[in-house]
Amino acid sequence: MRSLKLDDLADRVSPLSVSFDPAHDDVPRLADYGRRHRADGALWTVGRPQPAALPGLLSDFGVTVIPDGYGGLAHNVAVHLVTADGRLAGIFDPDDFGAIVSATRRTLGP
Repeated sequence: MRSLKLDDLADRVSPLSVSFDPAHDDVPRLADYGRRHRADGALWTVGRPQPAALPGLLSDFGVTVIPDGYGGLAHNVAVHLVTADGRLAGIFDPDDFGAIVSATRRTLGP
């Protein structure tokens, strides 16, 4: 997320990482995840949905989550660009930061 600061987008975007296992991912676990990934809370937030909201959230954003056979979950990894009004504007490979930044700039406009 440091690159967002360098690209002067930090004051215009709010990255959010969402847990897919709200029953397991309690506050201490999410705080640990945030520390390990340098989610500072000011720019990048880590959270969990209410369990009842999770199926709709996964469906709306095209996320597939399956048990990994080891007590965890496997899921497709992507960056979802969501507008301020909640519209899905794009889904990107997390390794293609240039495409993410370009699409974000187009979505935000001048």
